[in-house]
Amino acid sequence: MMEANQQSYKSQVEELSKKNQALEVQLNALAGKSAPKIAFAVALGATLGPISKDTTVKYRRIFSNINNNYNSSTGIFTAPIRGVYYFTFTMFNIYGRANSVLVLMKNNDQMMATWDTKGNYGVVLQLEPGDAVFVRLLANRVIYDDANNYNTFRGFLLFTL
Repeated sequence: MMEANQQSYKSQVEELSKKNQALEVQLNALAGKSAPKIAFAVALGATLGPISKDTTVKYRRIFSNINNNYNSSTGIFTAPIRGVYYFTFTMFNIYGRANSVLVLMKNNDQMMATWDTKGNYGVVLQLEPGDAVFVRLLANRVIYDDANNYNTFRGFLLFTL
């Protein structure tokens, strides 16, 4: 029971922290300060799959994470402010058949899906503070990676609304 309460409190603190960060950015924007700088670029770094259930891809190699809105422990980018963002990801496997299926998710909604052995995909999304964007590997599929960083996930704020 105590562990459940602690987890609940921890989740509430994290949520309030995200809201506070969003309010600070909006306050700075209203005060005429420069637009916030939000961008990240990450890579997988190791083969993932096959796994028996749909899995959020946790890109562990961080090239940049300006404003720290990408969480490498969860694989999720969380929008700090309302705006239009651009996301792109690459996909690669070495198994010679189209057995990689990746889905770009916004909260619980599928934005786009890929099915292939390699590719580069992107989308422009309007996000509200707290919206989550992540890549999901579908069940029983695989993506290959090594030190060459074939599988990447990137995003940045185009402009605020």
